[in-house]
Amino acid sequence: MTKKYWADWQKRSSDTTQIMRYFGGHGKGMAWSVPILDLLNGDIILSLSFHGDAVDIVVERPRMDNEYRMHFDHERITLHRTEVKRIYFKH
Repeated sequence: MTKKYWADWQKRSSDTTQIMRYFGGHGKGMAWSVPILDLLNGDIILSLSFHGDAVDIVVERPRMDNEYRMHFDHERITLHRTEVKRIYFKH
């Protein structure tokens, strides 16, 4: 992700609906992208915290246990600017 787009994302962080990250051999021409959120499962972004060229993302992931009760896992993901391929926004 370019530095300009990184700065623009920080201004629109509350509109973020999906984050695509590089996966695989990034930097070797063999990388593909994967989404951070499983939107069909109901994952949502709780917070984005930028610090320098990195971002801390807190994601809420709904889960069913063996007794069919819903509970929510909170996962913290830290990505460097160069690990982010694309951002999707509302509207």
